Amino acid sequence: MYFVAEDFPQKIDQITADIKPKWGQMTPQHMVEHLGSVFLISSGKIRVAGLPNEKQQAMYRKLTNGQFAFTPGIKSPVLPAEPMPLRFEDLYHAKAALQKAVKQFFEAFEAKPYQKIEHPVFGPLNYLEWLEFHEMHTKHHLKQFNLM
Repeated sequence: MYFVAEDFPQKIDQITADIKPKWGQMTPQHMVEHLGSVFLISSGKIRVAGLPNEKQQAMYRKLTNGQFAFTPGIKSPVLPAEPMPLRFEDLYHAKAALQKAVKQFFEAFEAKPYQKIEHPVFGPLNYLEWLEFHEMHTKHHLKQFNLM
């Protein structure tokens, strides 16, 4: 929990619009907006279509057995090949929305600590599973922009 709650917000503050990625097509703002969307999914604020149940179960086993890894250039099976259109007018507003989404994630599980919220790739995850996923996912994207 420490990384997502403490270190990650500080790393987000370091992101500037001129940072170039080591891989992929995302700009810094695309990455920040992408992470914000995933935190909104994990708080139950938005829901997106996921993989079929049997594929989710296989991916869930990989995640919980420590067999899943974010490698440079990995593609989500539920996202389009091109980065999503930007939703915010600039990086500053995207970062503010991400910080709010992180807070909403923690609040969602404070309100209902035993709930499971649907991840589109891994299926229903509890708080600790989401936290583990967020740590892996945020570090992956921070590495993408030389911030880890």
